[in-house]
Amino acid sequence: MADLNAITAKQWWRLAVRSVILGVAFLGADVLIALLHGQANPFHFPGGLLGLPLTFLICPVGTIICLAGLARASYISKRTASHPSTAEPSARH
Repeated sequence: MADLNAITAKQWWRLAVRSVILGVAFLGADVLIALLHGQANPFHFPGGLLGLPLTFLICPVGTIICLAGLARASYISKRTASHPSTAEPSARH
């Protein structure tokens, strides 16, 4: 069971990194679209209806959710490694 949680923790970490990369890419696209329309600030001329809201949903919100999943998976894997009796009944053989 601990190996399954370790894999899950790695997956959460990858998702957190990807959400930061996507957030930076979306913000870059918003800035580029604003600059193409003669605005220096993407907050005055967002890249579309979902431009900045989607960017903020992906990066801070998505990253926080991924880091919470990472913390949970790490906690569960450490707990099952130190206390095998607390593992789920189906995991015990």
